[in-house]
Amino acid sequence: MLAMSRITESLARTRARGLVESIANDHGYLGEDVLSQMPDDARRKVEKALAKKDEIIGSSVMTYENDGPSHFTYFRADARSFGTG
Repeated sequence: MLAMSRITESLARTRARGLVESIANDHGYLGEDVLSQMPDDARRKVEKALAKKDEIIGSSVMTYENDGPSHFTYFRADARSFGTG
């Protein structure tokens, strides 16, 4: 029974690791294993570019605004505004 539990746990960990790696790949994450293969100057440029990308993406996230006591709410994404009444 204990051996079966260890096999099930090992399989669950393998599947979880695969899922995390898949999500990381889908989101463009570069792990240390990739970055460590780059020359230092190229690595710094890539890290700076990725940080800038994240900064730009972060600024386009929708924000919530409520104009006081009115029942109108705005959702903004970049230069677009969406209202609900």
